[in-house]
Amino acid sequence: MAGVFLIALLLFFLIRQGTAVTHDEVYSSTLEDAKLPVVYSRMCGRSMNCMRGHLGEVSYDETYETLTLLPEDRNLELHVEGGRVYVMSASYEIRSANLTQLIEKTEIDDIAKDESGITLRLPIQNLIIKDKEYRLDVTLFTQEAGEIHYYTRIMLNDNNELAEQMLDLAQDFSRKNFNFDEARENTTYVETDGTADDTTLAYTNLKSTFNKLAYNGLKLVPSQKQDLRFCNYDGNTGEVHLHYTAARALSSGQTEVYEISETFTMRMGLVRIYMLNYARDIREVYRGREDIASRNIMLGINDEDEIDCITSTDSSRTYFVATRDLWCINSAEKYMKNIFSFRTNDDSDMVSGYRRHDIRLLKCDRDGNLTFLLYGYMNRGAHEGDTGVSLMRYDIGTDTVSEYFFIPVCRTYESLDKDVRELSYLSDSDIFYTKIDGNFYAIDIRDGSVIVLAQGIQSGCYQLSKSMEKLTWQGDNGRFGSELINIFDMNSGKKQEIRTEDGTLLKAEGFIGHDIVLSIHDAKNSWVKNGVVRSIPSSAVEIMDEDLNILKRYERKNEFVGEISVHDGRVNMQLMKKNAVGGFTESGADTIVSSTATPDRREDIGSYNDDFKAQVFYVQVGEDIHRSKIKVAANTDIAEGGIRIRDVDPGEDNRYSAYGDNEALMFTDDIAAAIGSAYDRMGSVRYHGMTVYCRPAMVTSRIIDNVA
Repeated sequence: MAGVFLIALLLFFLIRQGTAVTHDEVYSSTLEDAKLPVVYSRMCGRSMNCMRGHLGEVSYDETYETLTLLPEDRNLELHVEGGRVYVMSASYEIRSANLTQLIEKTEIDDIAKDESGITLRLPIQNLIIKDKEYRLDVTLFTQEAGEIHYYTRIMLNDNNELAEQMLDLAQDFSRKNFNFDEARENTTYVETDGTADDTTLAYTNLKSTFNKLAYNGLKLVPSQKQDLRFCNYDGNTGEVHLHYTAARALSSGQTEVYEISETFTMRMGLVRIYMLNYARDIREVYRGREDIASRNIMLGINDEDEIDCITSTDSSRTYFVATRDLWCINSAEKYMKNIFSFRTNDDSDMVSGYRRHDIRLLKCDRDGNLTFLLYGYMNRGAHEGDTGVSLMRYDIGTDTVSEYFFIPVCRTYESLDKDVRELSYLSDSDIFYTKIDGNFYAIDIRDGSVIVLAQGIQSGCYQLSKSMEKLTWQGDNGRFGSELINIFDMNSGKKQEIRTEDGTLLKAEGFIGHDIVLSIHDAKNSWVKNGVVRSIPSSAVEIMDEDLNILKRYERKNEFVGEISVHDGRVNMQLMKKNAVGGFTESGADTIVSSTATPDRREDIGSYNDDFKAQVFYVQVGEDIHRSKIKVAANTDIAEGGIRIRDVDPGEDNRYSAYGDNEALMFTDDIAAAIGSAYDRMGSVRYHGMTVYCRPAMVTSRIIDNVA
């Protein structure tokens, strides 16, 4: 019997080696737990507008997604929850939306503590104007973290009752969609017309089919904890945002977890509230337990642009990012592990599940060590409460994630995300290149020294190659071009210049591989309308190689080139002719097709159609694997504390920020482009913290008298 027992024990351990460990171990790491509490506003009978703590300076737009309506008596109640700090006192400050005027600065005397947290009551004075937005800064003074700041926009309005009705409608609409029968009541608002993409559940709007609106019958169960936000309001139109998780039980006994975000744009009609716009996105959270089929790791419902992966030279290791978590699968040694995540094992955790950070993979060396970028708001760890960029390295020998440097940046995560996706490149000589606003930086990762490559470059005055290895920018921010074009190679560090001597203007339109596409403009061909230069159509287009040899010159007799776009090895051109009154009219289109460039398609990320989930994505690994033989390892060591770089200062943010469906659409110097971006998404445009355009609030007609 002893022999049988030993054999059985041996078999148990052998079998256990080929199975996954418990889910509780998946997110284990030495990353420091969150210590900053969260703060909720009491508004319309709800605890909502969850605010996260900040330890450094923040952007004008930090409060773009949070508007708190004050009660009639202006006594605002806040509730402080969670955290691992002792709050000694608190104060608040109210400033104008553009922060130029200090309205009020007051110590908070009414502080009540109990088991659920701390309640603060702010006796806001009668110094604010109705229907005008202000920024509220609430400061908690603590022993462990010093001053912690929490921000929201506030407004005093006479119609809080309508705001409450809009919140009721949003939550009711969201709840009904999880029940196929109740969801039919929501068809009052649906405008299905066949234009929506119904091949994926990742995005849903009012144009989608009813089945898609009702989650295709996935039988999801939403979490009771919800991040409910009021985003915009003018007494007639309003925007509400919901973020939460939902679970789906599988027949195998396992559970799938989904992150869901919903945005509602509403307007009060004559008898009821109308839904002007609705947008929902779903992302399936990969937790190391999902299906593995042959060489494919199934990531479920997702967005291809948010997935990143890289494979080691010997194809034994594949690193991938899904829903902001970094994973590694070792197909040779048959294990998978979570390398970095802010998550805890509580799927509804409001702190660790905050979605304002991401990870980009930069380089995997010959030994399989990975260099990656963590950027955005830091939910946990040594930089908790900061917004910035951290360059990190995972060493497979020591199984440790260490930090090269951290750059605190006074910008929102959304702004950083746009910049990082444009440029985040690590050269072979260990120089990291990145962009913040119109500033381009080169940072030596060995000592943290910073070089400014270019500064104050406006939108449309620079171009980057698809591989991020080549950068070109104009010598000045001329809208129609410049007499000087700079070209920089990130790998070699080589800089080149192209100059004109006769007043001709050059404009970089893009890259085909490493070849630059230039348009050539003559000021005498300016298109002037109502006394303003509308454009200068180009007289020729040239493609130059890396040594600035002209590979092709395109020009047509008596015709000019208007708009130019470079994509997938093609140069698409709108042709124009000059008319008798000095203007231009469209005369056709033409395309230059490269014989060498190939479209940029990733072979390591794919998708297929699932009967229930519609389009689902997968990452392909180096060799065949089998789920039953893969174990999930845990306990990654996180060693933060790299160089804190303070030499990167992008200065004041003077760009226009376009938002729609509670998503950042564009950051630009061109207000017309910003409004155009926000228009179709029923969005808004902000500048220095102030709303300068909001489509839902715009009147639909206007009478103009005395038109000359």
